[in-house]
Amino acid sequence: MTRGILQNNSSVSAVEKLFQDVCGIIDGTRSRVAVFANAEICRTNWNIGKRVKEDILLNKRADYGKQVVKNLATQLTEKYGKGWGYATLRHCVRAAYIFTEDEIEYAVRTQFTWTHLRSIMSINDPLARKFYMQMCHYEHWSSRTLDEKIDSQLYERTIISQRPEEVIRQTLDESQLSGILVPDMVFRSSYFLELQKAIAIAREHFAEHKTNEMLE
Repeated sequence: MTRGILQNNSSVSAVEKLFQDVCGIIDGTRSRVAVFANAEICRTNWNIGKRVKEDILLNKRADYGKQVVKNLATQLTEKYGKGWGYATLRHCVRAAYIFTEDEIEYAVRTQFTWTHLRSIMSINDPLARKFYMQMCHYEHWSSRTLDEKIDSQLYERTIISQRPEEVIRQTLDESQLSGILVPDMVFRSSYFLELQKAIAIAREHFAEHKTNEMLE
């Protein structure tokens, strides 16, 4: 009786292991396919933007760029569906103006999504963009976390943002080459902390003043 129970348990264990092993193979393949697909989406969108950008620069007419993107969006939507509308093409073109091919390849290697890149494109300062790209890579931020960091002005709150531009550029380049996070990229700037403190005090005084006015 005991022997039969042990054999049955052993059989169940073998079936479970087989199931887990096959699940591992499927999940691993899905993950690799997702990474590959994401990389190709980023490359495709950048290359589309680059091609449209070349056409716009060649024509050299102020009103041409907007019109050609609209016309192209209409044609692509007819052939490929809603995913290639005007807004999508605008992001593609903006990516081509903002990112170099090397920067796109860095983004692909570090497994950025197109959503990550769209968020980074909203930043005007090229040094701040580079900072967020590297921090996103080092700390494995989701696109939502990236948006939260940008909204909270993480870059402006760090010591590195207070350095001269050439020093910032050199520091970020060295950090990217070495793959090592630089302390200045994570430590907060005393200037920004003092500024936040001053703003908080000013708000408190304003609220107190308004309260006193209401009581009078």
